[in-house]
Amino acid sequence: MTRPITVACLCLTLAAVAKGQEIIVFEVPNAVATSPNGILPGGEVIGNWTDSSGKSHGFIRERNGGFTTFDVPGAPSTVVSSFNPGGTISGRSVDGSGVSHGFLRSRQGAFTTFDLPGAGQHFNQGTWAQDVNEAGTVGGYYVDNTGVAHGFIGTPGNFTTFDAPGALSTFSASVDALNPAGDLVGGFFDANSINHGYVRTAAGVLTQIDVSARASTFTVGITPRSVIAGFYQDPAGTHGYVRSPEGLITTFDYP
Repeated sequence: MTRPITVACLCLTLAAVAKGQEIIVFEVPNAVATSPNGILPGGEVIGNWTDSSGKSHGFIRERNGGFTTFDVPGAPSTVVSSFNPGGTISGRSVDGSGVSHGFLRSRQGAFTTFDLPGAGQHFNQGTWAQDVNEAGTVGGYYVDNTGVAHGFIGTPGNFTTFDAPGALSTFSASVDALNPAGDLVGGFFDANSINHGYVRTAAGVLTQIDVSARASTFTVGITPRSVIAGFYQDPAGTHGYVRSPEGLITTFDYP
């Protein structure tokens, strides 16, 4: 009997040679799916892999091809969301009841786990640690006992929570959504089921982002210089945009 395998393909520029880039194809041993999230400055690849029972686990692939797999101690499932250049990883574990709990994993393998006060304790509720920057600041969201999501930012034991004005639920993006200055991007939906993007500065100023009044706008990431990228959906389809630090939005479509 055969089973489907999802193989991760990652293009790594291992040497600046005229012949182009080398493509390395890999999968985590015993995985049915391998999903890289990104690459550290030293060339290590970090991501998630799924086992035959459907549970998620974290992995680090070294430049030499060796793997380190990991789980939050005692957790049946571990989901990696982001990491910083120093190798600290953020994410969430999911317990047997389907409740999510935030975690940080140091480069040395030490775990810090946390739950936001007010986080729900039922299926598909809890704490999502979406991002971590160079300073160790964590951005994310939690889902309360009523199923409403709220944003948070800070460090374990010292988090600030927030909601976008007019939001039914407030989320943060992941992977590249928190820059070194502490600016966080995410999204929220309103009573009309329209999605809006936002950027929240380290000082706590939250600015709503909309490409147009008739579009749902989503943010994907923010650079160290506070350039924001994302996409929007209108009656004509899905399109990309870039927003400058001054608020100028440039839209585009692939040719």
